[in-house]
Amino acid sequence: MHSELKPNNLLFDLTGKLKLTDFGSTEQFGMSQCGTITRMFGIPYYVALEVLWKKYNEKIDVWNADVILYILLTRDPLFYNETPVEMFETVLQGNLRFLSRIFR
Repeated sequence: MHSELKPNNLLFDLTGKLKLTDFGSTEQFGMSQCGTITRMFGIPYYVALEVLWKKYNEKIDVWNADVILYILLTRDPLFYNETPVEMFETVLQGNLRFLSRIFR
């Protein structure tokens, strides 16, 4: 589990291949290992709801990838507020910002 996917951690090499960087927050799961992580961290724009609940697993990487894709398609953040604390509240409340005409 990378657990901190964001555009700054996605780079293209000289051949045009997409590379993932910044593995400082990664967690490794064995095939038989099942469970959840309880520490909280993350960038407010990309944080998954489960991280705020402090009960999550590798599936948060899918959430992060979805948020990145949304931003790439619309050029708008999925969640927005002025401060990190307010952003986390916005995520907890599920206040999505579908500003783009793509979703209207």
